[in-house]
Amino acid sequence: MPTPPSSAQPSGTGPTRDSPTTIVRIDGLQPLCISAWDYGDEDLGPLHPHEVPRGSFVNVNIDLNVHGVGGTDTWGKRTLPQYTIDGNQPHHFSFVLSATTR
Repeated sequence: MPTPPSSAQPSGTGPTRDSPTTIVRIDGLQPLCISAWDYGDEDLGPLHPHEVPRGSFVNVNIDLNVHGVGGTDTWGKRTLPQYTIDGNQPHHFSFVLSATTR
């Protein structure tokens, strides 16, 4: 089985079968919304997708929930109530990060 890429190495200079790989695990104490990508928000700008610089790190977002993007038509209507997060209420969540090296 191939070695998974390491978030600490730029693309093209990643680990080989003989180099250590760090694996990060995220365990939510409740369901979480987690996303990961190999670019930062600041890299998006007015670029076309193929022009976004990629591969020098992994950006991970860990959220309790994600607000819906639109209503029934996605452009003018408000988000449906079941997909709306009340920003006036406190929200709390917990998770545990652990790392191993192979």
